[in-house]
Amino acid sequence: MGAPAAAGQAEAGKVRPLAVLSDTRAPALPKVPTAREAGVENFAVDLWYGVLAPAGTASGIVNRLNNEIHKALGAPDITQKLSAAGIEPKLSTPEQFASFIRSETVRYAKVIRDAGIKLE
Repeated sequence: MGAPAAAGQAEAGKVRPLAVLSDTRAPALPKVPTAREAGVENFAVDLWYGVLAPAGTASGIVNRLNNEIHKALGAPDITQKLSAAGIEPKLSTPEQFASFIRSETVRYAKVIRDAGIKLE
């Protein structure tokens, strides 16, 4: 359930949110603490989306695509629609996004190893 939907359910008294799983409080649920604020360490799970291009795509094309996406995400109508869905764009450079993907891969590989998850 996304933050806007959860906010509506909470306002109606149908649910009582205990925490959000992001590093920061959700704008749609400003009174709901983060997991860390609620006393649970190392339990931040952000959903993220990105646009990827095939390996070897020319840097000029990658940079132009990145610039155009930034422009689109900055358009007032897009910003409003994303906000209404509880989505807060975090814009980055292609290099920053590649670094983020690498760190997420390391993070979740550890979770998989620690939990003993095996491919069946």
